[in-house]
Amino acid sequence: MALKRHTRNITLGELGSMGMTSAKNSLFRIRGNISNYHFADHIHIMIDAKDDNGRQRVLGGDIWKPMMLNPNLKSSVMGNVVDYDNGTYSIYFFAAWSGEAFIDIQLVHTRDAALYIEDVFRKTEKMTWQGVYSRGGLEETSVCHLRREGTWANQCEHMRNLHFGRTLILCEKPVNLTCGDLKFFHTASVSLDNKQHLEDMFNRSYQKINGNPSNLIIH
Repeated sequence: MALKRHTRNITLGELGSMGMTSAKNSLFRIRGNISNYHFADHIHIMIDAKDDNGRQRVLGGDIWKPMMLNPNLKSSVMGNVVDYDNGTYSIYFFAAWSGEAFIDIQLVHTRDAALYIEDVFRKTEKMTWQGVYSRGGLEETSVCHLRREGTWANQCEHMRNLHFGRTLILCEKPVNLTCGDLKFFHTASVSLDNKQHLEDMFNRSYQKINGNPSNLIIH
């Protein structure tokens, strides 16, 4: 029996690439009449996330750090982010002062990096690292891993800060050195190709995106 070939409603094929979100190519813009914002208004910003090729991203999930500030007044507010899951985002700032306001938006993590953190760091916690401890010419290497919950004993706890949330890097305590003698970490079991991909993901973190314009006057 002959197969039927259906080509209706199918566009002509073309070569394409979709990369991770690029802070360099992404852009934010101020919505509404920029000259008509007043104290106690909500200022609306739109982000268009673009990839390395300048192509519009079609998925959400990027993590942004939006801030509006006036250094002279020593005033700042953080923005609320709305993710439309199509590569565009709304940010709303409360106009908490009168005067000039500068918009500063940073790409904290791409969708890809955020998913990697969620899937690998927080769920499986299987990636192992090596912590290198040294002092006075003595050096020791300990096996380390990520831990978000559970119990442990006599482990060196590292990186308890806001960036990692409740997730810790736990290392076996060195025999002759202290936990405070940690010098650096390096991965213990990541292939070269995967390592390069991870570096590409996380080298994009905390980069500013451009705005047009990037400041306004609050009346």
